[in-house]
Amino acid sequence: MNTQNFEKQYLEHLKNNNINVSVYLINGIKLSGLIAEYDDRIIILKDNKSTVDQLIYKHSVSTIMPAKTVHATAHTDHS
Repeated sequence: MNTQNFEKQYLEHLKNNNINVSVYLINGIKLSGLIAEYDDRIIILKDNKSTVDQLIYKHSVSTIMPAKTVHATAHTDHS
């Protein structure tokens, strides 16, 4: 599986299952919330109260850490 497909499936799993995430930016700032949308360049993060959307450029992201364990096999296509 190539890296871009894995990234897309991983983000889709986090989004579809409403898994809270902490997004760490390369400047050290931590953002928390739910992934509302994403594409090749951006992630829209909705805060935990669903009141504010934050547009985050992927090139500024260091780490995405889910609030619970996500296994690689949980979001891959086995067909």
